[in-house]
Parts: sequence; C-alpha cells; structure tokens
Amino acid sequence: MDKKLTLEIIQEVMQRAEQYKDYSVDRLLLGSNEVPQELKSLVATQIEVGKKWKRKYPSLSEKPFFFPKGVNFEQASSEATAHFKSHFVASSDTLVDLTGGAGIDFLAMSANAQKAYYIERDPSLATALKFNLQPFVQRLPPLSICTNDAVNFLDLVDTGEHTLLYCDPSRRTDSGRRTFLLEEISPNPQEILRNLQDSNKSFSLLLKLSPLIDLQALMESLPSISKIYILAVQGEVKEILALIPDVHSPLKLPAEEIALEAVELSARGETQKNFSLTFAEEKKAYIHYTGTIKKYLYYPAPSLLKIGAFKRVAEYYGLDALHPNSHLYTGDHFDGDFYGSIFLVKETLPYSKSKLKQLRQAYPKADFTVRNFPLSAPELCRRTGISSSTTTRIFATTIMPAKPLFIITEPVSNQTFK
Repeated sequence: MDKKLTLEIIQEVMQRAEQYKDYSVDRLLLGSNEVPQELKSLVATQIEVGKKWKRKYPSLSEKPFFFPKGVNFEQASSEATAHFKSHFVASSDTLVDLTGGAGIDFLAMSANAQKAYYIERDPSLATALKFNLQPFVQRLPPLSICTNDAVNFLDLVDTGEHTLLYCDPSRRTDSGRRTFLLEEISPNPQEILRNLQDSNKSFSLLLKLSPLIDLQALMESLPSISKIYILAVQGEVKEILALIPDVHSPLKLPAEEIALEAVELSARGETQKNFSLTFAEEKKAYIHYTGTIKKYLYYPAPSLLKIGAFKRVAEYYGLDALHPNSHLYTGDHFDGDFYGSIFLVKETLPYSKSKLKQLRQAYPKADFTVRNFPLSAPELCRRTGISSSTTTRIFATTIMPAKPLFIITEPVSNQTFK
C-alpha cells in the first residue's frame, strides 16, 4: 500500500479482516472477494497475526490490535515481558518510550506513569498506536505520540521530576543483517547517554537487548548499569533488560559486582522463579564434582545458565556437579523449589558404539538431551533408531573424570521448565 496510513484505513482493514478471518492468506490475496486490491496485503497481515494473537497476548485477545507489517508483531514484546517491565515505572514518573514500535511495552508501562511519551520514527506505527490505544484511553495517563528520532527526544518531551527512558533498539543493521552487538544496534545506547550528560534532569534508562548479547561485554561497555535481568517465559529466554538507575551518577560498578537476575515468568507475566548473583559470587562459590549419579538429576533452566550460575546453583541447592562443562547436577534429595527441571534417575550406561544397540533395545522410545557429549541429539536418534517419547529422557553427557555416559531418567511429576 503506497498511500499514507490513516485511522480510517485501519478501521476498514480491521473490519475486512474480521469479515474474512476464516480465509487463508493465499485465498484472500489471490481469490475473488470484496477487499480492495490496495488493502489486501494489510488485511492478510491482520488475518495471519490474528491466528497467533490470543497465544501471545491472552488478556488482550478480545481487543482489536492493528499491525502494519507481520514483522512488527513478531518483534513485539510478549504480554508476559511487557507486564514485568511495567514494574519499573513509578506513579510519579514520566515515561518516555524512545523506540515505540508496536506499542505493547508502552501500553503496559504507561498505565503506571504520571504521563507518557511514545517516540517512533515510522509514521505507520505511530498511526497504528493511535488506533490500538483507543480501548484503553480511560485508564491511561496523559499521552503524547511523536514521530521522530529517539536521539533527539529532549526537544520533544516535558520531563517531570524523574523520567524513565525505555529503549528497545533495532537489532538489524542498515543492510538488514541481524545483530546483537551493542555498537551496531540503533539507536545506540551510548549515544543516548552522551546526549543526556548536559541535562540537569533526573533520568533512568531501561534497555531491552537480545538474548544473544554477551553479558560481560555489555557490562564493560555500559559500566553505569546496576542490574541485568534475564527474562524467560515457559523455559525459553526471551529478553535481556539492563537498568541504569541514574544516567548522571558517577558510580561505576566493576563488571563482577553488577547484579544479574534470572526471572522465569508465566504466560501472563507473573514471576514464578528468580535467582540473583554477581560474577564475584559465582567465582567464590564452592562446588563439588562427582562421578557418582545419585537419585535425582537436576537440569538448570536456560535463564540460570545465561547468568553463569554454574557453581553457585550447586552451592545454593546443595547439589554435586557432574563435570565443569556439563552443567548438570545430582543429589539424593528432592528440592521442589529448584529453578529448572528435576528427573528421577532410572539407570546409567557407559557410552560406547556397542552400547547404542543395547540402548535401543532397552528404551525404544525416549527423548535425548545432550550436554558436553561427542554426538548431537539428532545423531543419537539416527544411530540408535530411538523414537520420541515424553515419558523417558536420556541425558547424553560427560561426568568426572571425562567419562561419556548415558543417564536414563523420567521427569518428576511437578516438573516446571522445559
């Protein structure tokens, strides 16, 4: 669609999408129907998004939400992570969303603010937000929607006593290549911080970053960070948040003293588990390695591994570790508060090529998890011919002192994480 997007056009698109919601995208685009040709692409996008909308945004499932492009929906925060971010906003704060995008984070965070500003370079997204906010206006503070560049936001906003800046930089370069390097994302957080140095107002900055970012490099590049959050939903790491509580503060923490917190969220954003540490605490933690597999096998959640809780998790839960590079733990006690998955050990088999046939005969159906092992899970499935099963899980790993091993387990009934 070439002409400028307006609220009237969005309204028609949403009506058509509801009318043809049972059509496939191909049928809508290629078939004969009453949708004007210039609107077909937009209507098709809404139909495609509508199929995923309820799963990603359960509490918003009955609200009409418009996305100019499918990629806007795919890149938008989930309801769970947006809800978590709303807790960073105090009722006396001015919120400035520097990279408004689809507005999911802005909708959740602005509800807690005294006033809020949405800044977005793309006019289509800004117009879409005006439409999307209509059902929520009564419960939101005074809002301003600005089509502009995030770096120049100071000229656009009337900041209050304290302002929380939220920034979700684009992780694509000008050539379209995906990136998670701090120096390549846009807007650049370091440039934003430089532009704030001459201001006498109070600013905090909350950054949303790729799960792939190197935490050590992040802390060294932005030493004014006080805390980093690793957010996971249903066992999958979704986002990393970095908080700078005062952009003018001279306090610069060494990387090993910056707090790291892994947080497991429910689909609606409630915190189910959390675990905090610093690199200094991890370095000092006591860990005992064993070559003996005990009654239970403990498998840490991915968010725990992302913060580097390898020794500290063993110390905290009173577990033995199998190997420095395996990140699996064992114990005779069952700890229902463990941040991860727990498996009951049925038996162990030393790894050798001759054992693969024996493994298949004993366990024709099982799922493989590989940690620090010479073969991948697909290779083990192919070589053994074992088919998938949810009742038996075989851990292919290495235990001390460098001994490859199969650990056959079954999941404990109240297992929480993937």
